[in-house]
Amino acid sequence: MKPKKLIRSAITEKLKEGEWETITDQDELNKLYAIKIREELAEVQASEHKDIFEFVDLIQVVFSFAKQNGFTHEELSNAMTAKSLDKGQFGRLALNNLNPSNPSNKLYFEDVF
Repeated sequence: MKPKKLIRSAITEKLKEGEWETITDQDELNKLYAIKIREELAEVQASEHKDIFEFVDLIQVVFSFAKQNGFTHEELSNAMTAKSLDKGQFGRLALNNLNPSNPSNKLYFEDVF
């Protein structure tokens, strides 16, 4: 099967018939969004974190991903506020005694950088 890449809706106007399709399978869509998030994060990193539009792309993809899974912008905003009030916000703090047995820490033990 040929690889597929999520695109913005306006891009279809520049493409020929058959060069794009609507994804109807939710599992496939979720996989494509996971790849798209990695792509957009790589573009943020390639810009050395200096291109605001690369951050915007990443944020838009994340919000679209959530929308395609049934969450509204308002629900996301409310959940972000609630989580920030409950657990605080991300900044410059980093945990330095990670438990390798914790599944949520798995990524930190991979050679990703």
